Amino acid sequence: MTRSEYMERLSSGLLDFDEDSRRDILLEIEDHIDELRRQNPQTSEDEIVAGLEPPEILAKSLLQEAEGEGSGSSPRDGKGTIDGASPADASGSADGESFASNEKPEKEKTGKAKITIDGEDLSDVIKKALDLAGMFRRSKIFREKGADGQGESSRNLNMKDIAVESVERIEVRTKSSDIRVYLSPDGLSLKAHGEESSAIGIEDDEKGTLTVSTGRDHREPESVELWIPLSVDELSVHSLSGDIEIIDRVGALALQTASGDIRVEACDGDMHASTASGDVSIRGCSQSISVKTASGNVEIETDPRCVEISARSASGDIRLLYDDDFDALVSWTTTSGSVDCDVKRSSTREAVLGSGLSPVKLSTSSGDIEVRRR
Repeated sequence: MTRSEYMERLSSGLLDFDEDSRRDILLEIEDHIDELRRQNPQTSEDEIVAGLEPPEILAKSLLQEAEGEGSGSSPRDGKGTIDGASPADASGSADGESFASNEKPEKEKTGKAKITIDGEDLSDVIKKALDLAGMFRRSKIFREKGADGQGESSRNLNMKDIAVESVERIEVRTKSSDIRVYLSPDGLSLKAHGEESSAIGIEDDEKGTLTVSTGRDHREPESVELWIPLSVDELSVHSLSGDIEIIDRVGALALQTASGDIRVEACDGDMHASTASGDVSIRGCSQSISVKTASGNVEIETDPRCVEISARSASGDIRLLYDDDFDALVSWTTTSGSVDCDVKRSSTREAVLGSGLSPVKLSTSSGDIEVRRR
C-alpha cells in the first residue's frame, strides 16, 4: 500500500470528525511517516507504511481516544479543542471565530492548527492510537543512537511499553548477545547496548507471535534486556554463545543455547532449558522443570510449588538442593559417576522427600549426582 492509498483510506475512516480535526489528524500522520523515514533511511516509504496499523483500525482507535474511551462524548461534542480552548469554544479558532463558518481564515486553510483531544495534545493521542508495535512489523530494523555519552563507537537501543495485547508468544533469537528477561507491569520494553552499527530486528507475524532477532543483516548488540508483560503466554529464547538470564517470568519458558550459560531466578510456568556445553542454574520455578545438557553442569534449587523435575546430562554434574517443605520422589541413574544423597534411600536409586508427591528424575552418564538439603 502506498502512502497516498493509506491516507485516503484513513481519511474515509475519520468521517465522524469535523473537517478541520480530520485535516489536522492527517497532517500529523504525514509528519509521523516523515519522521520514521528520517529515523530509518534504509527502509523504503512503502515498507514504513506497511508497518503501520491498518488505516481502518487506526481511525477507530483515534475515535475511541477522542471519545475518552467510552466517556459518552464524540469528537463533534467538543472533545477536540484548539489550543486547550473550553468545550464551549471547541469549534472556534484561537480568537473565538467559528470553524463551522463557510469563510475560514486563510492561515487555517494552509497551516496546521494545534488541537487537543480531551486535554491531550493530538500528536500524543496519535502515538497511542498508532499502537507502536505496528511500526516494527515485517522485519523492521530498530536503530537508535545512544544519548548517555558512551561515545560514537557505541549505541543504545530503547523501546518502552509497546502494546502487545494480541501477542501470545515472543521468540528471541541471538548469536552471542547476552539476554536478560524481567516481568513487565505494562507493555513490552527493550534495552540493548552494543557497537555503533548494532541493531535489532522485530517481526510481528500478526498471528500471535512476535520475534526479536539480532545479527541477521547487521551487528549484534552486546546485551539485550527485555521486559515481558503478563499477557504473553510463552517466551522462547534461542542463542548460540550468549548467556540467558531470567529474573522473573510468568508463563511457559523455553530456553536453548549452545555454549552459553542459563540462569533462571523465577518462573511461574513450565520451564524447558537445554545447552550443549553451558551450565544451567534453576531456582524459583513453580511448575514443571525440564533440563538437558551435553557437558554442562546442572543445579536446581527446588520450590515447594514445583510439580515435576527432569534433569539429564551426558558428562555434566547434576546437583539438587531441596527444602524441608519439598515433597518428592527422587530417582537417579548414572553410569560411571558417583551419587551423594543426604536423604535415607528407599532403594539403591531412589529417595523420598516428605510425602514423595512430585516426581524428580536425575540422569547422567559420567557426571556426578548430588541431592542435598539447602
